[in-house]
Amino acid sequence: GLLAALVGRGALAQVTVGSLTGHFGRIPQQAARLMVRAGLVHVLASDAHDVAQRAPVLDVNGALTAEQYERMTSAVPQAILAGQPVRSS
Repeated sequence: GLLAALVGRGALAQVTVGSLTGHFGRIPQQAARLMVRAGLVHVLASDAHDVAQRAPVLDVNGALTAEQYERMTSAVPQAILAGQPVRSS
């Protein structure tokens, strides 16, 4: 509920690939997928820390539609960098 309220007031949210794919466990995966279905996620993060231990990976193994993936990895980040408003999904 808190995330929905924040997004409703204009906040943007992101989830990591690992959360969507279950890398961090079933509960984070269920929460991340619920947030995506509710339209509360704007950006997909790789959670990369370095190239050896936590390399950047954006393969979601079918957890998102092609449209969602393009929006979260390209369209929204470009809008943020350009200082443009991001519309809700």
